[in-house]
Order: sequence, then structure tokens, then C-alpha cells
Amino acid sequence: MGPVRDLSMAGLFMLTGEQPVRPGMCTARLIFRGRYSDLEIDSLQGAVVRQDDDGFALAFTHFLEWFSLVPLYLKKVQGEL
Repeated sequence: MGPVRDLSMAGLFMLTGEQPVRPGMCTARLIFRGRYSDLEIDSLQGAVVRQDDDGFALAFTHFLEWFSLVPLYLKKVQGEL
């Protein structure tokens, strides 16, 4: 639906003009784009805990166990790896 502004082990804020169909539980999918391949994390269960004009915040039902890969991805994108 849109890019992620904030990402943590506990949740995310998604920038989007679209709002969830109904507040409450939903499923999210994160896609980290690479030059030659993508890393996809799907079936993230969570609850919409906040909505505003920029998007919505999702609190994960369980911590994002793959969060340790995020700093590596960001270094790759910035050309540090």
C-alpha cells in the first residue's frame, strides 16, 4: 500500500493515502527491494493503533523476528556494503 516511515520490532507506520478498511486486526507484508533480488516478509499480524492524514500505525501481534536484518539492508541501500 505504501512506503514505511518508521519500522521497529514492535510495529510500523505506513505512509499511504489509503486507510485500512476497518480499524482492528490486519496482516502486513514488508518488501525490501534490492538491486538484483527482494526480501519479502509476509503474514505480519497486527492491529491498527493510530490513523492520520499521512497513513496509519500498526502494532505487531508478535515482535518482528527478522528486525536484525534491517540495519544490514539500510547499509546496502546506502552503498556501505
